[in-house]
This record gives sequence, structure tokens and C-alpha cells, in this order.
Amino acid sequence: MRTTLTLSLIAAAGLGHVQAQTLQASMLPTTTVNMNLYVGGALGTEATANGAGVTWNFSAVDMSATGIPLSFGPASQTPYAAQYPSAQYAQGIAFGPFQSYDYLKITGNKLELFVEGVPDEVNVFLNPQTILEFPLSLGNSFTDTYDYGEGPLTMTVTYAGNGTLQTSMGNYTNVVKLVNSDGEIIFWNTNPLYMLAQADDEGFFGLLHSGAGVGISERTAEAQPLLWPNPTTGSVQVKGVNGLVDWNLVDILGRTVVSGQDAIGDGHAMDVSAAPAGSYQLVLTKGTERWSMPLMRQ
Repeated sequence: MRTTLTLSLIAAAGLGHVQAQTLQASMLPTTTVNMNLYVGGALGTEATANGAGVTWNFSAVDMSATGIPLSFGPASQTPYAAQYPSAQYAQGIAFGPFQSYDYLKITGNKLELFVEGVPDEVNVFLNPQTILEFPLSLGNSFTDTYDYGEGPLTMTVTYAGNGTLQTSMGNYTNVVKLVNSDGEIIFWNTNPLYMLAQADDEGFFGLLHSGAGVGISERTAEAQPLLWPNPTTGSVQVKGVNGLVDWNLVDILGRTVVSGQDAIGDGHAMDVSAAPAGSYQLVLTKGTERWSMPLMRQ
């Protein structure tokens, strides 16, 4: 199942008066914002509060830098805008030689995702996916049917709360919480409007951040493992970690695409062939140690 757009530039830290923001198309950013993806494991109940003026406290969650750079802003500021003249906004990734852009447009009162994977893995949606409807106020919801080539899918999105998001990387005010029928929780900044963080019922928390993450506590081994082949067509081996590990392959939107548990080392490989072609982060966990490494699936 696809997820909604997850792009953001972290707003300035600090607490302030929380208002019940109504989401409007006029809140979308007018310039491109650049950010980096950080991931952590949610503790269980941090995102459950709903209503006006609430606080979601993820400050105890250790965040790990993935090294994945992302951008979001006007489509005109991207290199392939001329090919998609109806697009107003674009999300992008530039990861070494790898580039990929997804394009969005405003149709009536909807922000719609209609093409992804430009320029090398282009997929034009048979029916665009609605990311937001405007205006959207606390307690409102919308239901969307979309098709990105694997048959029609339906999702309901609900504006469930607003308030302050607390993380180990700062506190963010005037945040709106949206939940969807896939069990995902998306936190939106509102000035300007962009996705700030994401949590789910599988114990995942992803945060997009504009800085270098100074002061972040990350559990790591003494040495960074080696990963090969990279790019891969289906399986990978790791040198520097041995024994039973839990692993997750995380896409550029912060979603776990493939996961497993393997006894690695001594030539044993992890099978990632179920993941579509694209750029990922391979996150390994062994006891209290965690490693995060970029991986390209061809």
C-alpha cells in the first residue's frame, strides 16, 4: 500500500500558543525546502492523543540520520518541470547519482500526486492520489480513490488533532495531526504547510530535518558495517555484523517496505527482492546497537 507524501523542512524550535489551524492551499510553500530523513522506533502511545491543543511527546525516541536528502517545493524549481506543465509542486531526492522527482497539482480543492519516479522510473497515475483537500478543519475527513497502476485503492484521511510535537531534535508548534485508514499518522507543519513527521502502528517514527542533527543520540556499533553489492538486484551481505539481527528496508518516504530477521555474517545474505527498484535505507538492529546504511535496489 502506498503512503502519502512525507516531505518537510523543520520549523524553528520553541513553544508557543497553539491554534486550531484550518489547512488551506495558500499555506503551501512558495520556495523549495531541503531536508534530511531521520528515523527512530516509536515507544507505543506517543501519537494517540486527539483534539485541539494537545502535545505529542516523542522526545525519548532516539533518532538516526539516514543520509537521505529530500526536497519539496514549487515544481518550476525542478529540472523536469517543463515535461509536466500542470504540476505546481514537486518532491525530490538527490542521492549520489540517483535523482527522482514526484509531481503534484492542484485540482479544484485537492492537492494531487499524479506522476512519480521522474526521470528514470516514470509512473503516471491512472487516477491521481489526493494528498489533501482544502479547506480541512479539525474533525473533517475526506475519502479518495486512486490508482498508480496496480488497481484502484481507497483511503480516508481525517484531521484528528493539532498542537505541539516534541522530539529529541526540537519542539514544533502549530502542528496538525492527520490519520488515514492505512493506520498511518502524519504530522503537518502549518506555516508553511508541509509534512513534518510520520508515525505508524508498527513502531516507526520518521522525522524530516533541515540541519545536521547535532546532539542526537544514536545507538551504533564501534565500526560501521560494509554492505554489498550496492546497488543490488535482490540480496545483500553485510560485513562487520554477525549473528541474529532484525532489519528493515525503509523507503524515501520513511515507510518500511521489507523487513526480516536473519543470522548474518559468514556469507549469509538478506533477501530484499520484494522491494521495488529505488533508493532505500537498510536499518539493522542487534540488541541495543543499530546501524543505518543507504541501499539502492535495481
